[in-house]
Amino acid sequence: MVSLNLPEGSLEGRLIPATSVIIGLVSFPLQAFVVFQTYEPKLKWSGSPTAKMWQKNFGRAAVLVFTVGITWLGGDKLNNFLALVGGVCCASLALIFPSMLNLVICKPTGVAFLMDVVILLSGIAVLILSTIQAFASWK
Repeated sequence: MVSLNLPEGSLEGRLIPATSVIIGLVSFPLQAFVVFQTYEPKLKWSGSPTAKMWQKNFGRAAVLVFTVGITWLGGDKLNNFLALVGGVCCASLALIFPSMLNLVICKPTGVAFLMDVVILLSGIAVLILSTIQAFASWK
């Protein structure tokens, strides 16, 4: 989106998209590392260090191939998918979970309790409305 306003054929118009692609390629292994560290401890691996290494490498390659396949197949629907994920996850992470945790852990009273309930209900409303909007705008 940033490069749309740049003059077509200019140095900046070519350099900024190319830089964005390089940044994406370089940062993807760091993002995927978190995924690998999440599921790998839960799986049973071979006792042999060499076999374990190859099993992990195959699992990592399978996850990356799956991710690329989903992106390739659903690339034209990416905006809709991001709207759906944003509606469900962002409202939950920003509004619902913090207020629920504050209610459970801190056990506020009075105005603080009322504010947590208002934030919680607002988060649920935002989640529902943004999810409905994401499905309504699905192309």
